[in-house]
Amino acid sequence: MDPLAHIAAHPTIASLIDAATANLQALHRHPATARGSGVTSSEGVLRGARLAALLGNAPETQLVDAYSVLAPDVREQTARTFIKAPLQVLARLDVLVGGSGRPRDGRAAGRLALLGRIVAAGPHQAVIPAVVQGEIIAHELFGPRSVAVGLAAARVSALASGFDPRGLAVPEVYYNRHRSELLALGAGFAQPAGVVPFVAYYLAAMRAGVVEARGIANAAQQSGVGGPACGRR
Repeated sequence: MDPLAHIAAHPTIASLIDAATANLQALHRHPATARGSGVTSSEGVLRGARLAALLGNAPETQLVDAYSVLAPDVREQTARTFIKAPLQVLARLDVLVGGSGRPRDGRAAGRLALLGRIVAAGPHQAVIPAVVQGEIIAHELFGPRSVAVGLAAARVSALASGFDPRGLAVPEVYYNRHRSELLALGAGFAQPAGVVPFVAYYLAAMRAGVVEARGIANAAQQSGVGGPACGRR
């Protein structure tokens, strides 16, 4: 049984997935990113970490450390580990934002185990990151650090699932503009009726994150970084 099929098939979500996927694919074809330059992705990761610090109840330095798992030189390893052992990556993210690496309590441990099975089973690239983020935030799986861990975990999940395979989008821009919705919808994710609204919110954030990333890529191209010469030996 596919635990995410009913979410991905929801008419609103299906339409948003199509739009977000098209936007991300166009971003990955941008001249400043298509040839593999790490400059645009590095800037997007750093910008996202700084914005996440405004939401995640953790110092900026800790969020930068957590987001460093998305850096161009380690992101492939992070993605492979997440696919094979997602709970290991989530534990590491919690440590990087000042936690112990352990879930809040026994109930949270049970929900994390379930989340790990969903990550392993679900083929839905765009839905998995939203579910990872929503579960962590809604159930406070890592206590007061749950928002910080959830934001970073969604980024890792988007990378590992192939939804945003180079971690280019900067959804944290949208989260900060709509922070009250993030917290309200995140809490609502704990109820069945709240799942679709949260997934829709996440997909809207990713589309806004593409706009932010395109601005970074345009600036890089104009400065001669990541343009047609990028990647030549």
